[in-house]
Amino acid sequence: MKHIYLFILGLFFVFCNFIYSQDTLQGSYTDYKIEAGSYLLNESVRFDGSLTILPGAKIIFADKGAMIIGGSITAVSESLDIEFIGADQNPGNGLVIVNQKDEEIKLQGVVFKNLNTPLFFENGWYRQKVMITNNHFIENYGKTSIIQILTPYNNFFEKNSSIEFALNENLFVENNSSVFIQDLGSLNLKIDIKNNTFINNKIYGLDSYMISSNLIYGRLDKINSTNITNIKGNSFIGNYLVSNLTGAILRTANLGVYGTQETFDIKGNFFGTGDPNQIANSIYDKKYNYNSPLVEFDPFLKAPSPKTPTHIYSVLNAQGNEINTNITLNQPLDEFTALANATIDLSKATLSYIYLKDTLSTDIITEPISFDYTKTLQGSRITATQKKEILKGKIGYLQLDNIADTKSNLVPKLKIGYLAFGNKKIETQAKIDKIQEELRLLERQQDSIKKNETKLIEKKLGKMEVGLRSSGVIFRGSISNNNFLENDMNISFGLDFGYTLNSYLTLRLNISSFTLSNSDLNSGDALKIKRGMNFLTTALSVSPGVDFDFIDNRLNSKTNKIRPSLGIGFEAISFNPTGVFDGKEYDLSSLGTGGQKLNNEIEPYSTLTFGLYLAMKVKYQWGKYSIGVFASYHSTFTEYLDDVGSDPYPDAQALYNSNGNEGAAAAYFSNPTSINTDGKLRSDPSSGNDSFLKFGIIISRKLFNPKN
Repeated sequence: MKHIYLFILGLFFVFCNFIYSQDTLQGSYTDYKIEAGSYLLNESVRFDGSLTILPGAKIIFADKGAMIIGGSITAVSESLDIEFIGADQNPGNGLVIVNQKDEEIKLQGVVFKNLNTPLFFENGWYRQKVMITNNHFIENYGKTSIIQILTPYNNFFEKNSSIEFALNENLFVENNSSVFIQDLGSLNLKIDIKNNTFINNKIYGLDSYMISSNLIYGRLDKINSTNITNIKGNSFIGNYLVSNLTGAILRTANLGVYGTQETFDIKGNFFGTGDPNQIANSIYDKKYNYNSPLVEFDPFLKAPSPKTPTHIYSVLNAQGNEINTNITLNQPLDEFTALANATIDLSKATLSYIYLKDTLSTDIITEPISFDYTKTLQGSRITATQKKEILKGKIGYLQLDNIADTKSNLVPKLKIGYLAFGNKKIETQAKIDKIQEELRLLERQQDSIKKNETKLIEKKLGKMEVGLRSSGVIFRGSISNNNFLENDMNISFGLDFGYTLNSYLTLRLNISSFTLSNSDLNSGDALKIKRGMNFLTTALSVSPGVDFDFIDNRLNSKTNKIRPSLGIGFEAISFNPTGVFDGKEYDLSSLGTGGQKLNNEIEPYSTLTFGLYLAMKVKYQWGKYSIGVFASYHSTFTEYLDDVGSDPYPDAQALYNSNGNEGAAAAYFSNPTSINTDGKLRSDPSSGNDSFLKFGIIISRKLFNPKN
């Protein structure tokens, strides 16, 4: 046990050290340098000058966090140790490029992970040069875009140099959205997309295939297409359109283009297959929409370029034949060869078989597989060193993970049989949903039968009801504490009458007698304590309303004896505030303590007011009797239940003279502690009208029960 406590204490110190070691970026900066270390960014932070980010910097984007880049940014690392990471629970956005500046953007060796939109170039932006090279875009789960490049600023009356935009040798893996380029042809934007690896990305969309349902998509018009985006030497492998509704993998989806241009040349890329028909089906162009350009992709690469980030592009079985991406595995492969575009390191790799627990479960089990590997002329041969008979007949997929290249950079994991496994999982979930729906229907039928049987043995109750109430009552107004429980609590007694309209509505009339009181000495406000007022008010209320019953109120149910209800209504309240001075009780309304009698234009307040109430009640019903608890909130249309309204303090001498023998009492109740009253009001007008809270018990009985 002692070791457990020490372990927990150690974790606590590690957590505290992590929290306090993070710097928070906020506000705006001009010229700024971010050193190595961990930083938190949970709001939009603006950088309008020169921003430099040094190797070893880790910036965590949380909530609405975004870096608004209004100037230049340089983030260069040789070993991918600059990180832009979204927070685990509520990830932020990423970099937003704004303004028009004759400066440069250079991002090299940066890891973008778990962000909503890692890079966003806002409409009307401009920079001389943009270099996005050798970065990793990994597991960015936002479904809007990985990179979004909107139309840059262009002044037709000025000669601006074209923007050189290089998106080269980056790794895009397991992201959930697209690269959107608003203008694939532009007057002043020269985009070069070269030698990137796009592998195992998902684009979520509708079940129908459209332009935006592709990994890269945009517009290409004849007008103003001086510079046409160059897409060459890239690897497109395993990028799929996924249904938003079912999660099913619908098709490969690499490129979508629309606009008035006749053709779009993307020759010289690798598409993971040598079949031109398969490549054509992964491109949305003139074939699907006659108003779109025709994409020319042939000749295409038969194998990926060695300049692209290292990745496995094909798998051969033990006989040397290529394994189809749609293969269904019902047990692990004993041997296979992984073909990569560069040398891969499997010294720390793990091999596992991932499968469904059983035929009626979507629970996933991961089974490690021990293996050996050898280098061959074709690639890396992986051989399982242990056969697991228990895995026979288990539909799943084989996953090779923790792969690196010779520079220790990440190599995307290999999944054999993943497509068939995904479809099997969706089919299994559909079966489970169908079975569960059938069970729900059966339960509803059984519940309906039970309910009908119950109603046959339930007895009906009378429509009339009478009851007695006793409750505590707490005042809230000028002379009160903001905390209800720190005010005086008085007693209220009342009669309750009810008439059942239907199964769930009851008309109700309540007549209550109660007392309200309080003192400024109960207040937590020093000014009120100094004011020193107090009061006692007797009141009588008549409150008609309606109750909404959650359980059929006409039946004497043997199963539903707990009956909750919610009530609303209107009430008329007669009240009389009083106070004690020199041993004698005075009627405060007749004294005009707020100066009502000193000004003919101000009428004395009425001691009859109206209000609204909201009540909650839970009762226990046995036969024709019930006992319950209730709480009700009462809002009135007056601020004088305590005799104190938002009136100016009257002149004490004038008040004394106007009340004859009761002049001293009137002056006292108007200002008990004789505080300085120049230009002040007796009560804050923003505090609103008076209110009070009741909570207590009610005992009632149904009358005139019908014969059952």
